[in-house]
Amino acid sequence: MMRLIHASGPARTAVRTLLALAGAACWVAALPSSGLWGLAPLAPAALVLAAEGAGVAGSIGLGYLFGSVAAYGIWGFMFEVPGFGLGHSVVLAVYLGAYPACFAALLPLLRRSRVPFAWGAAALWAALDVLRGHAGFVAFPWGTLGQSQVPDLPILQTAAVLGEDGVTFLVVLVGAALADAAVTRRPRALAAPLAAVALAAGAGALRLAAPSPPPSLRVAAVQPAILREERATLPGDRASFERLARLTREAAAEKPALIVWPETAVRSLLERPDALARVHAIADESGATLVAGASRAEKFPSAEADGGTGYVTRQTNLAAVFTPGGAEPGVYRKVLLVP
Repeated sequence: MMRLIHASGPARTAVRTLLALAGAACWVAALPSSGLWGLAPLAPAALVLAAEGAGVAGSIGLGYLFGSVAAYGIWGFMFEVPGFGLGHSVVLAVYLGAYPACFAALLPLLRRSRVPFAWGAAALWAALDVLRGHAGFVAFPWGTLGQSQVPDLPILQTAAVLGEDGVTFLVVLVGAALADAAVTRRPRALAAPLAAVALAAGAGALRLAAPSPPPSLRVAAVQPAILREERATLPGDRASFERLARLTREAAAEKPALIVWPETAVRSLLERPDALARVHAIADESGATLVAGASRAEKFPSAEADGGTGYVTRQTNLAAVFTPGGAEPGVYRKVLLVP
């Protein structure tokens, strides 16, 4: 493999391209929707190998290929959203591909620095993830390598100390160490990174085994799996409401203090007196505080409104808090939206 990477001509380009594509596939497959979380370190490992010796321009191109293909695999569900088309997907892929491209472009600097390569690569990837998750109105904190480790409970305990980005750091640390050992042909490059991951996993296992105090607050999360098609018809809306009510009654049998419904579980909740009354009744019956995810249609003045009405209608997401025997629900409207 390393001979092909350092070869000249089409063979080298083909191998680098295949490595970038394989890394993207490992990233997609490692996420919870597929559940192959053990593949996660192979994603950065493949990109590091692909970019090795490719130069800055070549590394940027390979990083873009890796990131944009992964974006289509991870966020392909966006095509189910009305109005989301091929042009939007290209913009999304170009934007999200910029982060792996930046990572790949800076790898040569890491090679020439005194920082141990695997540790520097892991820190760089984690820093770019922090930027991607906090980039203002284009923040995209989903689909990270750290999120792929949900089934690995011992490693997941790292998040209690270092956050999700700490878990991502460990994943990339292993992947970058594997690639570094292959490039330098020094297996001992794996020793310190694997020891760090083993230490984190051991500490996490001890934390899980330790007796925990009883919970101070019992919370029930209700997930009714409401299909988008159900929202379009009155019978579907009624069926989803019945499912919400039934699951909430089942959860109430465990005597939770708080019950939470999903985002936009009830459409136009505040505009429908019948829906408000039903949610009030469910909260009263459950005896718990109920947080109902809902949506609301709001009108805003506009000189370019359709139909010459002077208003445009926008959907906003909100959370409404109902207390047993309470009056009007407390309402919070979402202010940081998906790009």
